[in-house]
Amino acid sequence: MRDSKGMTIETVVKDGLCCGCGTCAGVCPNGAIEMKINTRKGIYLPYLNRKKCNDCSLCYRVCPGWEVNLTDFNKKLFPNTNYDPLAGCYLQCYLGYANKQDLRYNCASGGLITAFLLYALAERLIDGALVSKMDEKHPLEPKPFIARTKEDIISAARSKYCPVPANIALREILKSEGRFAIVGLPCHLQGLRKAEVSCPKLSKKIAFRIGILCARNISFQGTLYQLNRMGIEKDSIKEISYRGNGWPGNLSIRLNDGSNVTEYYPRYYNNRFGSFVIPRCTLCVDGAAELADASFGDAWLPEIKAKDQIGTSIVIARSNDVLNILLSAYEKGFLELEPTGINEVNRSQQYFTWKKREIGARYFLNKLMGRKTPEYFLALPKPSMGDYIHSLLLSSQMFLASCRSWWKALDIFCYLIELAGKLKNKVLPK
Repeated sequence: MRDSKGMTIETVVKDGLCCGCGTCAGVCPNGAIEMKINTRKGIYLPYLNRKKCNDCSLCYRVCPGWEVNLTDFNKKLFPNTNYDPLAGCYLQCYLGYANKQDLRYNCASGGLITAFLLYALAERLIDGALVSKMDEKHPLEPKPFIARTKEDIISAARSKYCPVPANIALREILKSEGRFAIVGLPCHLQGLRKAEVSCPKLSKKIAFRIGILCARNISFQGTLYQLNRMGIEKDSIKEISYRGNGWPGNLSIRLNDGSNVTEYYPRYYNNRFGSFVIPRCTLCVDGAAELADASFGDAWLPEIKAKDQIGTSIVIARSNDVLNILLSAYEKGFLELEPTGINEVNRSQQYFTWKKREIGARYFLNKLMGRKTPEYFLALPKPSMGDYIHSLLLSSQMFLASCRSWWKALDIFCYLIELAGKLKNKVLPK
């Protein structure tokens, strides 16, 4: 591990490795760090108040942006489990969904995380949960908070396809009595685990950690691009929801005049929208939230997609405690579970391969441009020529997405990529 003496989060930002998780701001003992939106990049970045900073370097030590020893964490956290190169450690995998039909229908992928948290709260296994929702006053911005009631937990359901500095809410947990669940993306869980090592007080307050499977996170510019396509001004929006109302769901926008506009999920979450991936996300190898006690995501299996219009989750249980809670929630009727295999998990999350196999190509291109890369201490496969081509195409898309005046060119570029893919499928035998 790199010597952290005298280092602050400013170094990570300068190196372009900040993932915007908010861990540094959440645990800073002097409240010297604030997460703010960088409007040009469309992401959250930490801003350090030098007058409050005492150079303790805690912000640097807990940061997952520059380094996370996934191998070491996996060995220490989940010693008696199976290991899969794509999904990480696991005890058991399931397909499942919330038993309440309205909850299942209105959430992103069957409402399993919401049902699980509701059970844990009802059984007093937790006093609250760190979750995120869209801000009522600023509808295009997320709001991490501690949910302490059933209504709070339900209000945080559904995916947020924008940057979320969830771990800023660790600040409230450190000041509160009780035990809490943490729900977050892989980067949030990585930051949390590193923070628990440096802050034993925090570790004692965490009941369990729930991970959300993640292919990539999208900058705020991605939402603006989609609004532009739909002819909607951002100031006219009262409320936005990226998923829900069935599965795979819809982008739903309520306007100030009371009207509603929707866009079917597969029509907007496409290659164009994916071009607005946050650059740091392309350097992450962890799509499975490997450091979570259990990870949840959409069951993108052909057999599920063919028949399910309400929502089904896939679950990777890693710790015995959370596995037992899952089974108890099932026995008491909060949710449905059906055992499945790790191969089905990987088959449902094809981006796991993108995260682990193509990462070498993206690292090579990143270093070629003189940029820093993070360290995960994992043995990764050698990328193929196709991986380098895919990485070049993605870099080109990201470049075109970075400036609003180039968005027309982005549309054309993505169209040509899609056309080439269709021609390839017609010419080459399956």
